[in-house]
Amino acid sequence: MGIPGLTTLIDDNLQLLQDYQLHHSKVIIDGNNLYHLLFYSYNVGYTHGGDYDKFSRKIKEFFDILKSCDIEPYIILDGGYEPDDRKLKTTLERATKRILLSGAIINSDRGKILPILSYEVFMTALDNLGIPHVTCDFEADNQIAILANDFKCPVISFDSDFYVLNLTDGFIPFDSVNFEVQPTVKDSEGNEFKYLPVKRYFTKNFISCFPELDKEVLPLMATVLGNDYVNIHTFEEFYSALKIPKHAPLGITVTRTHTKMMKIMNWLESLKSIESGVNRLILSVKPERRDGVKELIKKSMDAYTNITTYRSFSLYDFFTNNLNKEEPSKNYQTSSYNKNTIPSWFIDFHRQGKMPPFMQNTLVLHRNILQCQVEEIKMPSSYSCSTDLRQILYSILLRDELKNFACTEISKKFCVEEYDRQDGQKNVKKNLIEIIPSVEGYGDLPGLGEIEDMKCSRKRELLCKVFNLNFNQSNEEIISDDIILFIMAVIFWIRNADPKTNLHSVKTILVCWVALSARTFTEEEDKNDSTINASFTKSTLDQREKLKKNLEKYFHAPQHTVKHPIDISIIHGFAQFQSCFLSTTHLNQILGFPFPPVNPSSIFCGSFLYNFCKDLQTRSIPDLFISEMLVKQSPALSLFQNLMLFILSRVDEGQCLKTVASSNKRSRNRKKKKSGMTVDKKIDSEDDESPNIDEITDKSTVRKVKTNIKAACELSNRFNFLDIGDSDSDS
Repeated sequence: MGIPGLTTLIDDNLQLLQDYQLHHSKVIIDGNNLYHLLFYSYNVGYTHGGDYDKFSRKIKEFFDILKSCDIEPYIILDGGYEPDDRKLKTTLERATKRILLSGAIINSDRGKILPILSYEVFMTALDNLGIPHVTCDFEADNQIAILANDFKCPVISFDSDFYVLNLTDGFIPFDSVNFEVQPTVKDSEGNEFKYLPVKRYFTKNFISCFPELDKEVLPLMATVLGNDYVNIHTFEEFYSALKIPKHAPLGITVTRTHTKMMKIMNWLESLKSIESGVNRLILSVKPERRDGVKELIKKSMDAYTNITTYRSFSLYDFFTNNLNKEEPSKNYQTSSYNKNTIPSWFIDFHRQGKMPPFMQNTLVLHRNILQCQVEEIKMPSSYSCSTDLRQILYSILLRDELKNFACTEISKKFCVEEYDRQDGQKNVKKNLIEIIPSVEGYGDLPGLGEIEDMKCSRKRELLCKVFNLNFNQSNEEIISDDIILFIMAVIFWIRNADPKTNLHSVKTILVCWVALSARTFTEEEDKNDSTINASFTKSTLDQREKLKKNLEKYFHAPQHTVKHPIDISIIHGFAQFQSCFLSTTHLNQILGFPFPPVNPSSIFCGSFLYNFCKDLQTRSIPDLFISEMLVKQSPALSLFQNLMLFILSRVDEGQCLKTVASSNKRSRNRKKKKSGMTVDKKIDSEDDESPNIDEITDKSTVRKVKTNIKAACELSNRFNFLDIGDSDSDS
């Protein structure tokens, strides 16, 4: 939620908060606030699609800071949108604002957009670090307040509603926390400890400035000021009739921007009872609206006062007794179409954060709002290329409903509302995605009630049919389980990108994966038998170090100027890949993880992708350049070459644009020489006629490649023809 004006009033009067040393304590942290804060506060790159590797490292650093002070965090996240649609208008407005921000970022103006894979990276980090977390069924504010009171600990959040909710151990605004660990000190008993300096707020601090008020009136204050239940304009006539108080409140500074709030506080002090205040509000609106406004006021007041009973399941039990087997709450059944009980495994997965609220929105509301990325606004939305994957996802989620829906005529129109950026426009458009009953070559899609009992092999078969791919023993040497989802997403991206992607981008996404893996690989500590780590294990130390050194420069944030503006075509292409990867991940989640999940931070760094792809475009023989970067004769290079040929053998001619060196390159070099400019020597000679992957695109060659892959030759010898020269140049 959020109460207009309250945060700024508190910020202008920090004396309402008390200095506090946070250590040796549980804390309840607003998870949605936290992952936004970490991304932006640590300056993680977002302009080029998201530097998820850096984001993942910063998440770990944050929790290491808490651990050093013996602070035990519990992360609480919002679930799906409320079924009453009270936030629909606000959410659509925010979606439109994201589109405008995307356009601003492209033009190097101010703006911030959280990249779309950030949630997946955050949740993966929480699991890897063993941080307790839970996703509520719907909005989490009340659940957070109840858990904090149960645990007798403070809440950390940005949400101004916590200034009103009665928290026994107080509220710590995120921006009041100094995340620099203070040197060890001793308490009165001689115990040493480290701590974080914070400022803590209690409702009594605010109430003390208004002698005639009781804390019980704060929910009414929040309602009158406006929140998610009551629109800020609902009581405009009421505001205008109130008088400006003659005297300022005790001990606080009030500016002109807080005039409305002070008028309301002065009115509240004059009330004989809360009931009389509610009646006064109802009478201030037109008669035909009074019943509706009365209901909204009641809901709003309940949201702030009813914080003793958990809404649908006990978070306290979830964390202390690991009890999460309750029957679904009635709120899950609000869809007018939904006639079935949602399986307990789905609810468990949702609450444990193993699937995003995106899926609950589909199940309950039959609606999803897609968040715009930084992309080329003049082109089709980056989500367009992954629509078919989301259609399969929606169909699985709603399959049980569709089978039990009585009216055949309506069943034919059984759809999910999807809000996305309109092609070439800066506004949000509603699209209807029809539910389909089956997949060609597989048969009927499973419903949620069937998935838990499905064999893993059958789930894998379904995914392979959806992606029109075959993974078997003849190619598992190249494509092992840990990267299947990644490769699926890459191939789907190539087949469906609009505008089409090109070989430079495809090669770059694979090189990025190798580069990120090289950064985190340690021979002594690594026990992960993944495809890439197995390759690094076979490499010599010299090969690994040289590869890391070659690629390190591409991780630096790109610098854009008037002479070197953002190349939005590169960013848009990788935005399309992100949408494909996200939907691939969601399909794997809804099927109960038949394939190991892939952490986005291990495959995607927007800055690297942009820099490397931009550089690759200048190379006359890109494969020679890549072979130098990945180190000639190294297992990492062999793996890259095998994967490229595997991918190209599974896309049709014309689905991926060829990329050839500019025929004008020599003439450009001549011009540079004539103008007195120095031309750097390139490793990729124009006169070298050796073949490269760019040339392997016609169907006859692809068929040969398939045969070679199935032959199970030695990896180190299979594609020796791709090694061109022995130059050690680092160009």
